[in-house]
Amino acid sequence: ASDAGPFMKGAFAEGIGGPGYMWFGSDAVTKSDTGLNNGVLLPQLALGTGTPGAGWRNSTLAEAVVKLGLDAGFTHIDTASDYRNQDGVGKALAKQSRDSYFLTTKVPPQSNSRTAFHGTTKDLDDDLQQLGLDYVDLVLLHYPPRTQSCPAMQEAWRAMEAFLKAGKAKAIGVSN
Repeated sequence: ASDAGPFMKGAFAEGIGGPGYMWFGSDAVTKSDTGLNNGVLLPQLALGTGTPGAGWRNSTLAEAVVKLGLDAGFTHIDTASDYRNQDGVGKALAKQSRDSYFLTTKVPPQSNSRTAFHGTTKDLDDDLQQLGLDYVDLVLLHYPPRTQSCPAMQEAWRAMEAFLKAGKAKAIGVSN
Protein backbone atom coordinates (compact mmCIF):
# COMPACT_ATOMS: atom_id res chain seq x y z
CA ALA A 1 0.00 0.00 0.00
CA SER A 2 3.01 2.28 0.32
CA ASP A 3 2.92 3.15 -3.38
CA ALA A 4 -0.80 3.92 -3.34
CA GLY A 5 -0.44 7.38 -1.82
CA PRO A 6 -3.66 8.35 -0.05
CA PHE A 7 -5.32 5.20 -1.34
CA MET A 8 -5.12 1.72 0.07
CA LYS A 9 -5.70 -1.59 -1.62
CA GLY A 10 -6.23 -4.74 0.36
CA ALA A 11 -8.37 -6.03 3.20
CA PHE A 12 -9.98 -2.69 3.94
CA ALA A 13 -11.21 -2.04 0.42
CA GLU A 14 -11.98 -5.68 -0.39
CA GLY A 15 -13.78 -6.33 2.90
CA ILE A 16 -16.04 -3.33 2.82
CA GLY A 17 -17.14 -2.65 -0.68
CA GLY A 18 -15.54 -5.04 -3.05
CA PRO A 19 -12.08 -5.08 -4.52
CA GLY A 20 -10.51 -1.79 -5.37
CA TYR A 21 -9.13 1.32 -3.81
CA MET A 22 -10.71 3.39 -1.09
CA TRP A 23 -9.42 6.85 -0.27
CA PHE A 24 -9.20 7.47 3.45
CA GLY A 25 -6.09 9.46 4.27
CA SER A 26 -6.74 13.15 4.88
CA ASP A 27 -6.86 15.85 7.52
CA ALA A 28 -10.56 16.15 6.62
CA VAL A 29 -11.33 13.15 8.82
CA THR A 30 -10.48 15.08 11.97
CA LYS A 31 -11.23 18.73 11.21
CA SER A 32 -14.99 19.11 10.92
CA ASP A 33 -17.24 18.90 13.99
CA THR A 34 -20.84 19.90 14.53
CA GLY A 35 -22.17 21.00 17.91
CA LEU A 36 -25.24 19.12 19.10
CA ASN A 37 -27.95 20.92 21.06
CA ASN A 38 -26.42 19.79 24.39
CA GLY A 39 -22.93 21.04 23.49
CA VAL A 40 -21.43 17.68 22.49
CA LEU A 41 -19.16 18.00 19.44
CA LEU A 42 -19.96 15.43 16.74
CA PRO A 43 -17.27 14.72 14.13
CA GLN A 44 -19.12 14.94 10.80
CA LEU A 45 -17.18 12.20 9.05
CA ALA A 46 -17.50 8.71 10.56
CA LEU A 47 -16.10 5.30 9.78
CA GLY A 48 -19.09 2.99 9.46
CA THR A 49 -18.85 -0.64 10.55
CA GLY A 50 -22.02 -2.08 9.06
CA THR A 51 -22.00 -3.12 5.43
CA PRO A 52 -24.09 -5.94 3.99
CA GLY A 53 -21.90 -8.69 2.65
CA ALA A 54 -18.45 -9.46 3.98
CA GLY A 55 -18.52 -6.86 6.76
CA TRP A 56 -21.94 -7.67 8.12
CA ARG A 57 -21.82 -9.64 11.36
CA ASN A 58 -18.08 -10.17 11.08
CA SER A 59 -16.31 -9.08 14.27
CA THR A 60 -12.82 -9.90 12.98
CA LEU A 61 -13.30 -7.72 9.92
CA ALA A 62 -14.87 -4.94 11.99
CA GLU A 63 -11.86 -4.97 14.32
CA ALA A 64 -9.42 -4.76 11.39
CA VAL A 65 -11.35 -1.98 9.65
CA VAL A 66 -11.62 0.12 12.81
CA LYS A 67 -7.88 -0.27 13.49
CA LEU A 68 -7.10 0.83 9.92
CA GLY A 69 -9.55 3.71 10.18
CA LEU A 70 -8.04 4.93 13.44
CA ASP A 71 -4.56 4.68 11.94
CA ALA A 72 -5.80 6.72 8.96
CA GLY A 73 -7.08 9.48 11.25
CA PHE A 74 -10.76 8.74 11.74
CA THR A 75 -11.96 9.86 15.15
CA HIS A 76 -15.67 8.98 14.76
CA ILE A 77 -16.66 5.32 14.68
CA ASP A 78 -20.26 4.36 13.84
CA THR A 79 -21.71 0.98 14.81
CA ALA A 80 -25.02 -0.59 15.81
CA SER A 81 -26.28 -3.58 17.73
CA ASP A 82 -27.96 -4.82 14.54
CA TYR A 83 -24.55 -5.09 12.84
CA ARG A 84 -23.62 -7.84 15.32
CA ASN A 85 -19.93 -6.96 15.21
CA GLN A 86 -19.62 -4.59 18.17
CA ASP A 87 -17.29 -6.92 20.05
CA GLY A 88 -14.79 -6.51 17.19
CA VAL A 89 -15.26 -2.75 17.24
CA GLY A 90 -14.65 -2.82 21.00
CA LYS A 91 -11.45 -4.85 20.59
CA ALA A 92 -10.11 -2.28 18.13
CA LEU A 93 -10.93 0.56 20.52
CA ALA A 94 -9.60 -1.19 23.65
CA LYS A 95 -6.03 0.10 23.30
CA GLN A 96 -7.11 3.63 22.39
CA SER A 97 -7.43 6.47 24.86
CA ARG A 98 -11.19 6.92 25.40
CA ASP A 99 -10.98 10.64 24.70
CA SER A 100 -9.30 10.03 21.32
CA TYR A 101 -12.46 8.89 19.50
CA PHE A 102 -16.19 9.54 19.27
CA LEU A 103 -18.39 6.45 19.23
CA THR A 104 -21.94 6.31 17.87
CA THR A 105 -24.04 3.19 18.32
CA LYS A 106 -27.64 2.44 17.51
CA VAL A 107 -30.33 0.28 19.12
CA PRO A 108 -33.22 -1.39 17.30
CA PRO A 109 -36.76 -0.13 17.83
CA GLN A 110 -39.27 -1.94 20.01
CA SER A 111 -42.81 -2.71 18.88
CA ASN A 112 -44.58 -3.48 22.16
CA SER A 113 -45.17 -0.56 24.51
CA ARG A 114 -45.36 -2.89 27.53
CA THR A 115 -41.82 -4.20 26.98
CA ALA A 116 -40.20 -1.31 25.07
CA PHE A 117 -38.56 0.35 28.07
CA HIS A 118 -37.03 -2.90 29.35
CA GLY A 119 -36.08 -4.09 25.85
CA THR A 120 -34.36 -0.83 24.95
CA THR A 121 -32.58 -0.71 28.32
CA LYS A 122 -31.30 -4.25 27.78
CA ASP A 123 -30.12 -3.39 24.24
CA LEU A 124 -28.31 -0.29 25.51
CA ASP A 125 -26.56 -2.20 28.30
CA ASP A 126 -25.68 -5.03 25.89
CA ASP A 127 -24.08 -2.47 23.56
CA LEU A 128 -21.81 -1.20 26.34
CA GLN A 129 -20.87 -4.75 27.32
CA GLN A 130 -20.08 -5.80 23.74
CA LEU A 131 -18.06 -2.65 23.15
CA GLY A 132 -16.25 -2.94 26.48
CA LEU A 133 -17.08 0.68 27.32
CA ASP A 134 -18.54 2.58 30.26
CA TYR A 135 -20.29 5.06 27.96
CA VAL A 136 -20.88 5.93 24.32
CA ASP A 137 -20.80 9.41 22.86
CA LEU A 138 -24.05 9.10 20.91
CA VAL A 139 -26.76 6.46 20.89
CA LEU A 140 -29.50 6.50 18.29
CA LEU A 141 -32.80 4.69 17.90
CA HIS A 142 -32.13 2.83 14.63
CA TYR A 143 -34.76 2.75 11.87
CA PRO A 144 -37.93 3.35 13.88
CA PRO A 145 -40.66 1.80 11.72
CA ARG A 146 -43.57 3.90 10.57
CA THR A 147 -45.96 1.25 11.84
CA GLN A 148 -44.54 1.34 15.36
CA SER A 149 -46.98 2.53 17.98
CA CYS A 150 -46.38 5.92 19.53
CA PRO A 151 -46.47 4.46 23.08
CA ALA A 152 -43.68 2.00 22.20
CA MET A 153 -41.57 4.83 20.78
CA GLN A 154 -42.19 6.89 23.91
CA GLU A 155 -41.06 4.02 26.14
CA ALA A 156 -37.95 3.39 24.05
CA TRP A 157 -37.14 7.10 24.20
CA ARG A 158 -37.70 7.11 27.98
CA ALA A 159 -35.13 4.30 28.28
CA MET A 160 -32.66 6.30 26.20
CA GLU A 161 -33.21 9.35 28.41
CA ALA A 162 -32.48 7.23 31.49
CA PHE A 163 -29.30 5.94 29.79
CA LEU A 164 -28.24 9.54 29.13
CA LYS A 165 -29.06 10.65 32.67
CA ALA A 166 -27.01 7.73 34.07
CA GLY A 167 -23.96 9.02 32.16
CA LYS A 168 -23.86 6.03 29.82
CA ALA A 169 -24.26 8.28 26.76
CA LYS A 170 -23.32 11.89 26.10
CA ALA A 171 -26.14 12.40 23.59
CA ILE A 172 -29.19 10.54 22.22
CA GLY A 173 -31.19 10.77 19.02
CA VAL A 174 -33.02 9.00 16.19
CA SER A 175 -31.48 7.55 13.02
CA ASN A 176 -33.00 7.07 9.56
